[in-house]
Amino acid sequence: MPKEIVAVFSEKAIEHNPSFGTFDGIQRPSWDQPERAQVIIRALRDLNATSQIQIAQPREFEMPVIYTVHDQAYIDYLKFLSLEMAQKPPIMVAEIDPVSRQAILKEYPAFTYPSVFPHGLSPRTSNHQAEKGVYSYDIATPIMGNTYEIALLSAFTAITGADMIKHGKSLVYALCRPPGHHADPSRMGSYCYINNAAIAAQYLFDQTKERVAIIDIDAHHGNGTQEVFYESSNVFYASLHGDPTKTHPYFSGYSDEKGKGTGFGYNLNIPLPIGSTDVEVLNALDSIICQIRQFSPKYLVVSLGFDGMKEDPARVFSMTTEGYAEAAKKIGLLALPTLSVQEGGYSLQSLGKNVVSFLRSLAENTETTIWKKI
Repeated sequence: MPKEIVAVFSEKAIEHNPSFGTFDGIQRPSWDQPERAQVIIRALRDLNATSQIQIAQPREFEMPVIYTVHDQAYIDYLKFLSLEMAQKPPIMVAEIDPVSRQAILKEYPAFTYPSVFPHGLSPRTSNHQAEKGVYSYDIATPIMGNTYEIALLSAFTAITGADMIKHGKSLVYALCRPPGHHADPSRMGSYCYINNAAIAAQYLFDQTKERVAIIDIDAHHGNGTQEVFYESSNVFYASLHGDPTKTHPYFSGYSDEKGKGTGFGYNLNIPLPIGSTDVEVLNALDSIICQIRQFSPKYLVVSLGFDGMKEDPARVFSMTTEGYAEAAKKIGLLALPTLSVQEGGYSLQSLGKNVVSFLRSLAENTETTIWKKI
């Protein structure tokens, strides 16, 4: 019989509405739009209507859980700057209308980006303009009035899922938005502020002292998650992603990055050619699963991105819904208590369908428990 699935989400995830980012000097809309959460929530509710999933709200946790992964100074700064933006008036920005090709003025809630990036690991940063550059590595990830609140809630969503796994649930899906796997201990970037999957994995280890594995199938390398666990033998991090010489974030995800110190051998990257198909991605996943079996973890966290879909605007892989379902099958056969944490995926036409297909396949290809009727 298939396993029960629990989904954790908050309606407030829809309130995260980032402004544009700047790429190669060009102003472009953020891909992480509120509609992403809306299409997933609708799909989950449809699944809930057939009694195939239990839906739960996230709980709050004490801040030291966040500090197991992130520097407190960074989190404090994220809170401070969000509060500062909440006090500022909206910003009018000149944009080109994509249909009329005419210049228009568009109003955004107040936001801010770094404008300078100080040198060195510990620069003197008494001015907030310098601090913004210390705590961010790009200018595509804005801070707005509600950024701290909703990023923290996204982390609580993942921790709630981890706590459910710890207490005996077999499969939990955390609808985290904003995503998290690009956020490192002290920097935001690539739409990520707090590393949801890393915090969930650390929580599971801290609470149980049992090994945890992370499989990252987002099409972009989870540079933040890798950095968190690069010197740890307690959490095995494995990622398949687009060739970092051609794919964001460009500075991490190479195959020779294998961990450091006691963490050497517990970090696995499998970069793949741009345009890789289901077959190539699934072959890479087989290699990851083989090494995870050798690691013998008690718990599994999946950084679940669907930006490898062939129609996704990221244009990294050429995967299909069937390919992601097959990936879920392979992951499910590990027969581990599994927390899936939402990362990327920006095709609104396929995102909800992909989430449901993945979760169904994950449940149908595991060995114990039954669907729970609500």
